[in-house]
Amino acid sequence: MKNIKQRSRAGFTLVEILLVVAIIGILAGVVALNTGSQAEKARVRACRASIHTICVAIDTYQMDTGRYPTSMEGLITSPGGLNTWDGPYIRGGTEALIDPWGQPFEYTSQASSYLVRSQGVPGKGEPITSHEF
Repeated sequence: MKNIKQRSRAGFTLVEILLVVAIIGILAGVVALNTGSQAEKARVRACRASIHTICVAIDTYQMDTGRYPTSMEGLITSPGGLNTWDGPYIRGGTEALIDPWGQPFEYTSQASSYLVRSQGVPGKGEPITSHEF
């Protein structure tokens, strides 16, 4: 008789198991949310760093050629007709001109200024831009 009572009390009840599974699920959800927001913050920081790198390349291009490139492809391959082009000005080829969300960076230039921008986090509508130079 003692052995039967000891065996029936030796395991976990269904309620205890469900409670542990629910707690693990909640903790996993919290960790997943925090990890997701950190990953997005890292993409934004990477985007800003890429924009800075592109701006340095554009400035170097301008110092060598006396003008800003008409497109960012001019940072990778010579646009022709420029004897002072000393590129490529950016490493990584056309991949370096893609933001962390897979979209190409936008570049606009006038005679004495330019702007590099990313559309930023998809669905948030907050572009990430360089300062206009």
